[in-house]
Amino acid sequence: MRTQYKSRVWARIGLTVPVLGLLIGCDVFATRDPEPPQAGVGTWLQPDTPDRVVDNLQTAVAEMNSGNYLRSLDADFAFEPSQAARAREAALWQGWGRADEETYFSRLVASSGFSSGHDLQLLDQTENVISDEKYVFDANYILTVRHSRTTEDIPTEFQGRLIWEIERSEEGLWYLHRWVDVDSESQTVASWSELKASFVK
Repeated sequence: MRTQYKSRVWARIGLTVPVLGLLIGCDVFATRDPEPPQAGVGTWLQPDTPDRVVDNLQTAVAEMNSGNYLRSLDADFAFEPSQAARAREAALWQGWGRADEETYFSRLVASSGFSSGHDLQLLDQTENVISDEKYVFDANYILTVRHSRTTEDIPTEFQGRLIWEIERSEEGLWYLHRWVDVDSESQTVASWSELKASFVK
């Protein structure tokens, strides 16, 4: 009986040792570098009303979440920069669409994603229901982004006024279709357009 018991114990040890060897060889227990923020996770509300598009964009900025930011944009998204930004680089803004917005925001996330304190304040809000398919949101904004490119004289705070035209798609969900940026009355504060221009290059 003791011989059979010893045989079973050695058989189990014989199976356990190679398995442990494989695990150690595959670096299962090794420390891994932290992964960058995941696109598409985070706080998200189904955009079945236009105000949820506004909420999702505010949250995407606060969380520096490129996936949720882009999910809020219409396929035919268009952006009109502030007058000051257009006067500086007129060619940059010609045909600015969803692809340009993706490039700018993805680069901003890469520069800001591991820091905190990002914030989009929307003040003096005005909401206009144009039709069952179109809604216009107008507000003054104060945007704070803690990016790492401060040595390039890119500020971390931006102010101005935004006009968001939000439209309903055929499936009944709402998306940001057109965005107009307006310079702040204070000429000393950069607009959101200038942030986009800095990070799209």
